[in-house]
Amino acid sequence: MKKLVLLILALCALAGCGGAEEPVESMTGTVLELSNGSMLLCIRSGGYPEGAECRVPLPEGMEEEPGAGDEVLVRYTGGIAESDPMQLIGEVLEVSPAE
Repeated sequence: MKKLVLLILALCALAGCGGAEEPVESMTGTVLELSNGSMLLCIRSGGYPEGAECRVPLPEGMEEEPGAGDEVLVRYTGGIAESDPMQLIGEVLEVSPAE
């Protein structure tokens, strides 16, 4: 009986250890170029200096890819590597026209 109680407590503890979901971040910018399933974005807003460039992977199954010069909103989880250009290293959830 004690083993059963300990097993149930252990399972309950493990179920709670999944951790919190990563927060969803967003940025807007102008598409400078498209290449190899990604776009180079000139950031206009979203926590980084205006004018910084960031390589953003395009999510699979996009119905319509943006073109150079388009203003887009990118929603993502994860982080951004501060390389030159910066690179989004998280998961891209959505790329849509900026309003």
